[in-house]
Amino acid sequence: MCLSHHRTTQWNPQGRFTEWIGVALILLGPVLVIVAALRFFQTEREIATGRHTRRYGLIWSVVGASILLGIVLAGYLVLTGR
Repeated sequence: MCLSHHRTTQWNPQGRFTEWIGVALILLGPVLVIVAALRFFQTEREIATGRHTRRYGLIWSVVGASILLGIVLAGYLVLTGR
């Protein structure tokens, strides 16, 4: 039933923008899991050797990218009336 409905809808090239943002956000999840795991093991080694230093660059990068993508998507949805 869903396939027949999907085939009858018209393709809307403007909707591709939201698809790309959605795909980017979905792919961002596994990438962040990998980066977080690597950072965890690095921090664990630093603590074990007594050479731990605080680093916030990765955290601020993730926060900034998430906020930016969220604002862009929300603005697009508001402006296009979706």
